[in-house]
Amino acid sequence: MAQVIAAETCRFCGSYNIVVNRDGEAVCRNCATVQGPLYYVPPLRALPLHASGRPRFNGDARDVAPGVPLPRSRDWVAAYIRRAVEGLGLPAHVLHTSLALLDRLDNRAIQGKRPHSVAGALVVLAAEKTGTPVKRVELAQALSVNDVTLRINVKRLRRWLE
Repeated sequence: MAQVIAAETCRFCGSYNIVVNRDGEAVCRNCATVQGPLYYVPPLRALPLHASGRPRFNGDARDVAPGVPLPRSRDWVAAYIRRAVEGLGLPAHVLHTSLALLDRLDNRAIQGKRPHSVAGALVVLAAEKTGTPVKRVELAQALSVNDVTLRINVKRLRRWLE
């Protein structure tokens, strides 16, 4: 089955009646001239625009209205800490201790790290500090983090907090 191309015209007769045959060649139906192989450039998907006129990116933090500051990585870490503590049913003092540990951290300690893994490491450190038992494997699953990544970040953040 031939596919009609609406954008091309025949070089010889000027007709818009161009089709693509099985071999991928553009052929004019009026004068039967082979225009040559047709190379398709995939069409660009149009990104939906935000009210500001900028493209919208997958519903993340950049979808905020103009003038509203973007959330910082510390805000994301705090949100994941709350999610982990509530998801595992840990006491409120673990939440407060882990948020206090986050405030004590330097920006360089969390720079370039996924907020999930930093939040998990801070919850583990806060649980150790308050004496609350927490299973690292369950915490890692709740935050979608590998338990080895969690262990490495606990060691690294422990050094920053000393």
